[in-house]
This record gives sequence, C-alpha cells and structure tokens, in this order.
Amino acid sequence: MGNRIEVVIGCCLLSALWLGGCGDDGGDEDGNQAGADGSTGVSGNGGGGSGTNPLPADTAGKACTGDTDCGPGTCEMEVEGLDGMPTAAPGGYCMGNCMSDTDCGSGGVCVGAGGGGQGQGQGGLCYDGCMGDTDCREGYLCGPITSTCRPAPPTDQLGDDVAGTMCTADADCSGGVCETMRSNGTMLPGGYCSGACLMDSHCGAGGTCRRAGAGAGVCYGSCASDADCTRDGYRCRDIGGDLTGCLPAPDPLPDGITGAACATDAECGAVMGACATELPAAGGGTIAAPGGYCTIECEVDVDCGAGGVCVNTRGGARCFKTCATATECRTDYVCGERGGGNMPSIVCTPFEPDDDADAG
Repeated sequence: MGNRIEVVIGCCLLSALWLGGCGDDGGDEDGNQAGADGSTGVSGNGGGGSGTNPLPADTAGKACTGDTDCGPGTCEMEVEGLDGMPTAAPGGYCMGNCMSDTDCGSGGVCVGAGGGGQGQGQGGLCYDGCMGDTDCREGYLCGPITSTCRPAPPTDQLGDDVAGTMCTADADCSGGVCETMRSNGTMLPGGYCSGACLMDSHCGAGGTCRRAGAGAGVCYGSCASDADCTRDGYRCRDIGGDLTGCLPAPDPLPDGITGAACATDAECGAVMGACATELPAAGGGTIAAPGGYCTIECEVDVDCGAGGVCVNTRGGARCFKTCATATECRTDYVCGERGGGNMPSIVCTPFEPDDDADAG
C-alpha cells in the first residue's frame, strides 16, 4: 500500500514539472474550459450537447437588422416560405443551427435536423414555433406542416363589388387581376376579376376568399343563392371548403320538366342538350331512354328544378325525376334507387332487366 501511494505522488510531481499542474482541471493546452460533454467551446461549438450554441428564449424568428440582434444566431433576410421556396423575410428573421428544439430556446422549433435539408450537413434551422396565425408577428403566417412562422405570401386588394365581375384586362379589376380560366382548367367566359387573398377583406365587399392550403387563396364573387349571381351564365356554386361563389354553370331545368318525354330541347325548357335519348345505366355505360328524357348534367339539386334531383352515377351527375311509386313514372320506366351509398335517390329510371340499384 505504501509503495502505491509513493508511485501516485511521484506521477503528480512529474506531471507538475511537465504540464505545470497535477490532475484534470477540465481545460486543454490552450487553456479552454471543457464542457460537460467534453467539448472545448472552440469556434462557438459549446453548449446544448449538439455542437451548437442554443438560442436564448424567444429569439428564433424575432425581427432583426444584424446578427448581434440574434445572440449566437444569425439575422436572415430570406427563409423558406410556406411553399418551401426561398422567400424574403420581412423585418429580418433570427435563426440558428440546431439538432433539436432545445437548441432553439423557448418558443423555437428545429426544422430539418437529420434530414439533409436546409441545414446542409449542420442539422436543421431554428424557426419561431406557432399554433396559429395569431402567434406570428405581422407579415408572417403559421405553416400548417411545420407549425412555424413563415413569411405570408403576397396578396391583392380588390375594390368593393369587384370580385367576379366581367373584365378584359387587369386594369378592369381595381386592385385585382382578370382571369379567363380557373386552376382546374374551367373556362371563365367574359373574364373574371379575382386576386390572391388570405382573408375575405382582401377580396373587397362582395368577395369571398377560398384558400386550399398554406399559400394564398383565390377571390370569388360571393353568393348564397343563384339570385346573387347577376352575370349571364353564372350561378352560385360550391368552390370548396363549405364555401360558395359565382361560377359558370348552365341554366337549370324549369320546374316539373325533369324526366318529361321529349323529342327536342324546346320541350325541355329550351335548355341546350336537355332532351336525352340515353341515360347512364345503373351497371355502367348507357341505356336507351324510351320517348326521350329531359335531363342535364348537374352539380346540385336546384339544377334539376322542382320535381328533379341530381344523382351521382357512374356516367357523371345527372338530373332524374323523383318518385314515390311506380305510377308516377312513364311506361318503360321504374321507380327505383339510383346513386348508391347510404342515401340513394328514388327516381324514375329506364327499366333494366339486370338492374343493380347499388351500382349508381
């Protein structure tokens, strides 16, 4: 035991002579203090256990004019927008490298760590976290995928009662743009004043903003019924998201006309193409419509007038005459289920020997 103590004391004396000290003082030969994880803190790589300097609380995403406003982070003038593309950051945006949310301080979220994304080999980047748009500063919105504040996309500001009106050029649309086609390829006859929006107010009085994702939405002329759409050839239609707007649509069939016998369109209220000689068959394809059948393609029941209903079939949505009993249908027609699903429609439809009522 005595020999062991002497050896240890000897080693310390030799160490003191060679290194100027005995034991581990937590530093390196440059005098830098080692961290708890063994890092030295050289080149700003101390703290956080991830090789980064954690941002102070409530720093990620705050406004800045230079790096000194962001603690150990940087002041960025361009960040990923809601669509993932580089976008100007209004007022600057404090960011920092990260491997986890703890590197971003309270209120910050680490995005892209481990994914080889925008951190480019250094993990991810710190963004301001959010639960909704109101959590973000002016000019920013809460991205629905990452729950982080990103620059709001540019919007237009339409004048009152402009959305949905006829136009030939952007100058006709008072702060908006003149569209001739919807994004789904539907033509807009006579032009259509619209614009990019985030809320109804961007569309002016009489306009509705329809957003379908993180980016800007589209302005439509607002409506609650067909009577609100005064342009010829336009009616109140579903624009998605439980919203309605004025869109191109054919005239509805007159009341009591759907299912009537016909030889010409004139007998169906003079609606073009309304006198059909064939109807969608329940099992797919088409079937002859004996004596003709007044009908049109439809989107909602009002397209079919009173006594008609819009039925989704394998051949597309089509107007059929409603019925309660077979006596309400003409010869060669039966009162049966069409449309399938849990709530099929009961309508007058051509007799089909192998009719599959659930097939629609």
